[in-house]
Amino acid sequence: MIVSVIIIGLGVKMNRPKINWNCLDCKIHTHLIGEYYMLKHDLWKIVNPDYHGMLCISCVEERLGRKLKKRDFLDCLLNNNDSFKSDLLIKRLGRK
Repeated sequence: MIVSVIIIGLGVKMNRPKINWNCLDCKIHTHLIGEYYMLKHDLWKIVNPDYHGMLCISCVEERLGRKLKKRDFLDCLLNNNDSFKSDLLIKRLGRK
């Protein structure tokens, strides 16, 4: 599904894909529960060979067969900022 966005004042119309935040496995809304993060690319390809889509932390760990560790996460602003994150994600990022 493509969502049209009009930037007010600029008169520019852009089309961009609508993001589906639901976990591919359990269908929970990952953004609402604070589980929007990035894993290292090689690990993400292992747990999600199709590459696209979202997975909550619990479903990633189920697919992987182990708990995530701090070293599994990409060193990027998304993972390092102070935005809302679930307690589980904070713990896996090594902050608690």
